[in-house]
Amino acid sequence: MGLLAALLTSLLTVFGTSNDTVIQVTGVIGAFGVVIAYILAEAYVDGKSAETSTTDDL
Repeated sequence: MGLLAALLTSLLTVFGTSNDTVIQVTGVIGAFGVVIAYILAEAYVDGKSAETSTTDDL
């Protein structure tokens, strides 16, 4: 997500977009990045938990 934020920030700056818009776009990307990271982390933990409980039941 950091790469995407940096790329879009650079492109917006090159095309003369106002600083307010650049800050808003970066904030939205950051917010989505945090949500995606949380979802992926929870899925990983749930997957490991299911894997462990399946192995223990055998």
